[in-house]
Amino acid sequence: MKRTIFMICALLSVILIGCQSQEASVADDDSDRSKVVEHGLGETEVPEDPERVVVIGLEDIMLSLEIPMVAATGMEGHYLYDSLKEEDIHIIETVGAEYNFEAILDQDPDIIVVSESPAGRENVYEQLTQIAPTIAYDRENWKESIEAIGSVFGEVDKADQVIETFNSKLEEAKKEVMESIGGDQTVAFIRPTPKDVQVFFPGYSYTSVLYDELGFSSGALVSELQENGEEGDWGAVVSLEKMPDLKADYLFVTVGSSLATVEENEQANLALEEVKKMPVWESIPAVQQEQMHVVSARNWMLNGPIAESKKIDDVVEALTRN
Repeated sequence: MKRTIFMICALLSVILIGCQSQEASVADDDSDRSKVVEHGLGETEVPEDPERVVVIGLEDIMLSLEIPMVAATGMEGHYLYDSLKEEDIHIIETVGAEYNFEAILDQDPDIIVVSESPAGRENVYEQLTQIAPTIAYDRENWKESIEAIGSVFGEVDKADQVIETFNSKLEEAKKEVMESIGGDQTVAFIRPTPKDVQVFFPGYSYTSVLYDELGFSSGALVSELQENGEEGDWGAVVSLEKMPDLKADYLFVTVGSSLATVEENEQANLALEEVKKMPVWESIPAVQQEQMHVVSARNWMLNGPIAESKKIDDVVEALTRN
């Protein structure tokens, strides 16, 4: 009898240990779950629930989705720098489109989320994939990308909400501007230096908010330059002597770069002050009408829901201040 009871107890112990082992295996399987994600640079197997997310160039979208990040790229003066600091996100100091692969590796990422365009050059993407599974999205087409990223991280509803909020703000801005200055107004967006001027075309992603979304048309010179250019051109570089022909009703001006150092952008602003002293500058119709507005390259030369929202704020402030 005792022997029988002992055998039963031993059998139960084996069964119990087996169940515990199976449960542990299931738990391990849960923690190691993965899925294949299609993105701008291919297909990548990524963790189902990554804990250590490193972001390179898509911080605007990720902050808007409120997706936790352990690290992101940035630099002092960038329009998202303070927001990243407030969220206690480690900032990988970056200037321009350079990558600090060692700093990225130090963050031990489970997944890297990167802006497609710079990552697609040379072998940058390949180097990132050696650190962690890497997915890439088009920052310029931010609405499509935020939906895709929201799907990867289980935040589809949040992505829809961000787009809906932005669209509502856009419609309200259109009404405010229309009530202030009326319709049929022309605008131009330029980046001058003491040597020449970059004139940006309608349809270019950085300035499309003026044309495609707020509904302004370009002035005669901008239209002429675009007609003489190649399809898909971002804009044209012209001499300062062409500026009197820039007959847009309103002129938006930026200098420097979104990813430049504070010192570099300070130098660019000083250069603008020199340009504004030139007689040719005073001959620009919008300058003569005091309808020239300087805006920051920090957010105008990038895309994303936060950057685009700031652009709308700039336009509304400029055109409705009277």
